[in-house]
Amino acid sequence: MKKGKLNNNGFVLVETLIVTVFVMTIFAVLYNNFTPIMGEYEKREFYDDIDGKYAAYWFKILIEKDDYSIPTTVGSSPWYTEFQCGNLVDGVKQNLCNELSGRLGVQKIYITQYNLSNFKNNTLTSSGSFSGGIHRYVGYLPDFTLESLNDAKYRVIVEFERSDGAGGNYMAYSTFEVIK
Repeated sequence: MKKGKLNNNGFVLVETLIVTVFVMTIFAVLYNNFTPIMGEYEKREFYDDIDGKYAAYWFKILIEKDDYSIPTTVGSSPWYTEFQCGNLVDGVKQNLCNELSGRLGVQKIYITQYNLSNFKNNTLTSSGSFSGGIHRYVGYLPDFTLESLNDAKYRVIVEFERSDGAGGNYMAYSTFEVIK
């Protein structure tokens, strides 16, 4: 009996379809995971500039290293306080804080709890002392529902006024953890 060559055209087609579906699935998963990362990067690019992160870091250092005690309540607001350079104990640090604030266009410095949910809720519902930009900035920040890995209890959020170079101004923001 003579055996003929089997027709493998159907097998090659099925194998090609399976590999194509597998590769497309991998690309779809990569795209779905990569797109939010790019969105987060674009938000940080828009809000957190290098000068802002630098200034927020130094305000964080001033708050942590000085004998500054963070009030637990301010009036009827237990969820944030506005930091003032004049509240620092050391006069040299007060001068440094004022100089840094002036040169970088700092408008306000907020000290909040590490978990931003109270600040977020009250900032978004309050129309009083908050600018429109802080609503958007705080809205994009995560709630930090888990405790900080380095035992930070507070956050410093710094609000800056920047010039766009064409005669207009815009607000920029940055945040850092405060370990106290």
